Amino acid sequence: MRLCPLEWANRRSPRMPRMDAFLDQLATARDLTLFLFGFGFIVFVHELGHFLAARWAGIRVLAFAIGFGPAVCSFRKGLGFRWGSSEKEYQGRLRSDAGHPAPIPMSPTEYRFNWLPLGGYVKMLGQEDLNPTAISAAPDSYQSTPPWKRMVVISAGVVMNLIFAALAFVFVFMVGLKTEPAWIGNVDPAYPAASAVATNARELGITEPGLQPGDKVLTINGQPARKFMDLALATAMSKKGAPVALDVQRPGVPSPLHVQIVPTKDRVSGMLSLGVEPARSAKVTSVKRARDRQEFARAMDRLKLRGVEPGMTL
Repeated sequence: MRLCPLEWANRRSPRMPRMDAFLDQLATARDLTLFLFGFGFIVFVHELGHFLAARWAGIRVLAFAIGFGPAVCSFRKGLGFRWGSSEKEYQGRLRSDAGHPAPIPMSPTEYRFNWLPLGGYVKMLGQEDLNPTAISAAPDSYQSTPPWKRMVVISAGVVMNLIFAALAFVFVFMVGLKTEPAWIGNVDPAYPAASAVATNARELGITEPGLQPGDKVLTINGQPARKFMDLALATAMSKKGAPVALDVQRPGVPSPLHVQIVPTKDRVSGMLSLGVEPARSAKVTSVKRARDRQEFARAMDRLKLRGVEPGMTL
């Protein structure tokens, strides 16, 4: 006798809930780690913009930090890697080497990773976010820099984020992004796609009007259709009352259908629409967390779909 997912979930070994709870905690820790890594990387890119602009402007940078609070580890040219901050050691060597040439030149900039990875900062001579009263008359201080260069330094973080976003966009689309192909799935009978008639329907022996599930869109207004989003964008951006020309390949039909459809306003989004949805996969989505699997089993039980499990192909 085969148990449905809900019955199986209720008859498992007593040890299983502990294992499920442990796996859920691991998944949560993984998600939190990915979030902190992603957020920290965005902060790094932002602060890198300030740092590079400050170096370009000739401002002395005292610290480039990811996170807040005490330092976990740090690096300073001339001193190397240190657990914690190297600031006290740096200041001590400056005092001991006063009036004498240092055997190894030391950089004034400390690169540090702090305990609380929820932000970051660039500390410049004469400009500290945590100490607004910090000023300096040194020639390489923030105050001694011309105002237009200071504006460049302040805005460089946002500019770096924009540059990174543009490069990431190009990279993702060069590598590839998973998206729905230009295949027709559900066709809403209340929209024009359901009643459209191909201009060559008689020649091809097509008697039923409308697009059908399984139709493959080849071109949109003469341009190749590579993904379903091309169809959605072309429809939404078309002029009101103007037809959208499609070449559609239908299974069992030797030649493409030539269809012109005038979009209408979508009831939900308010944008122009043909009333079609992308083709859906027959594979049930995978569920990783134990509590999500239990909720999935209950949902399938309510829908009278006992035996349907995550990852199945229907």
